[in-house]
Amino acid sequence: MIRQIHQPLINEYWPRVLPLLQPAIDGRRVKSAEVRQWLLRGDFQLWVCGSVTEIKAVAVTAITIYPGSKWLTIVHCAGTDMPQWLDDGLDSLERFGIGAGCDGVEIIGREEWGRVLEGFETAGTLIQKRFMPNVSRETLAGAAQ
Repeated sequence: MIRQIHQPLINEYWPRVLPLLQPAIDGRRVKSAEVRQWLLRGDFQLWVCGSVTEIKAVAVTAITIYPGSKWLTIVHCAGTDMPQWLDDGLDSLERFGIGAGCDGVEIIGREEWGRVLEGFETAGTLIQKRFMPNVSRETLAGAAQ
């Protein structure tokens, strides 16, 4: 089960999630300190999967607003034992995105994600999934409630 870690708990969880996240952040355009600040400001959301004593996976998301659409962007994701958390984790993130009025979910990451995730298409290093084509955000938001 994946759960969101809200802003007041970011500093408490940060030392436990950073070892998992660091490889996903390394080599990208940002530093881990910047990701932490965006989480603390509420610009990004932090998600963890696993128990309090053993975190199996971590994801960082953001709501990205484009002209004419709004997407839940999975900015960073890392972990171990992927088969144990991937499907439930994506379902939880998609429900969050629908509740936030997003048109879909997109992943900015390695191209390998396109081979692992069913229903996603690879567009360079941007992998995306529309929640329901030709259905308005208002309809989706109503369904999520």
